[in-house]
Amino acid sequence: MTTTNANSAKLEIDGKVFSLPIVVGTENEKAVDISTLRAQTGYITLDDGFGNTGSCQSKVTFIDGEQGILRYRGIPIEELAQKSTFIETAYLLIYGQLPTTSNCGGSPINSPRTSSCTKTWPSTSRAFPAPRTPWRCSRP
Repeated sequence: MTTTNANSAKLEIDGKVFSLPIVVGTENEKAVDISTLRAQTGYITLDDGFGNTGSCQSKVTFIDGEQGILRYRGIPIEELAQKSTFIETAYLLIYGQLPTTSNCGGSPINSPRTSSCTKTWPSTSRAFPAPRTPWRCSRP
């Protein structure tokens, strides 16, 4: 998401006007950034069921539940499910693009040599600190 300097939302509470930035997402959706609302005003927002709340900014995932859209790195989940393997999708999430034979050392991504994750995963997962999930530990 990018912040647009030209646009902001004005919120008036008890005669005071507060300016909140407008942000534009990767799919050109617009939102009011209320991350400083509590600090500025002492107020919070109420969005019962989070039906109108963007929970985070992400370069990896785009979700629009009303439209039934789920994309990873811009690729629809239906396309990944039909045309890509788990390993290819994991590569996409980590490196930002689907693998090719040239960026995988000339070997296919699904060769037995590169898909031995299931054999080593139990011992690898035990190495993670107890209160953290393996996924959280693997993020930069």
